[in-house]
Amino acid sequence: MHYFKNVSDKLAHLLCTVVPAGLEEFFEEIGEPVAVGEFLPQAPMNPESIKKLQAIAQKHGQVVYPPSFLDKK
Repeated sequence: MHYFKNVSDKLAHLLCTVVPAGLEEFFEEIGEPVAVGEFLPQAPMNPESIKKLQAIAQKHGQVVYPPSFLDKK
């Protein structure tokens, strides 16, 4: 289990390499195509969207945890 979190107020870029291949199908299903240089606002995390994300993740053999799951308590 791991996660990435941008703790700054600046735009961050993440290059994700996954081996073996296949996880890109998960990202393609949850993502939304955009033009070069275009950024979408963060998707709402309401109960309905979380349930949808969890179902897609399970379909691809993944588990999605709440954003605060690994925060120090």
